Amino acid sequence: MAMSRALKLETIEEWRELGYYYDYDKEEKFWIIIGSKEGILKFCQTLKQYSQNPNNNTKSEHDHLGPYMYLKIVTWNEAFINDDGIYGSLEDLSKLADIIKACSDKAAFADIITIDKEYSSSNHSYIKIFVREDDFDPASPDTQLFE
Repeated sequence: MAMSRALKLETIEEWRELGYYYDYDKEEKFWIIIGSKEGILKFCQTLKQYSQNPNNNTKSEHDHLGPYMYLKIVTWNEAFINDDGIYGSLEDLSKLADIIKACSDKAAFADIITIDKEYSSSNHSYIKIFVREDDFDPASPDTQLFE
């Protein structure tokens, strides 16, 4: 079923507030993050804020991200990435934010940052971050909005 115009506009605004676009590649088993350097920094800030909230210290505590809410950050006793989201202790998730920020700081437009074993050797999936121009619109890759 097609999205209504009102829902499309709401979803566009939610992507823009989030600051980046995400999706999951089921065949290759990786999370796609697309954003400007500012948008990628927002992703890092989301991980940092989650990791700094003591209410998130309980195993299975989680946050859903974005308009479709299928990427999750989950508190767990070990660090890993799978098709459901990003798992780890609050310390692990903070470390991941630091890894991504360090890579992003060195990245240029059109670079692709891959995060895998540097986060965890227990990953079932990994993260690919596509660095876009400063005026990148995070809603633009969402094909459902333009059907």
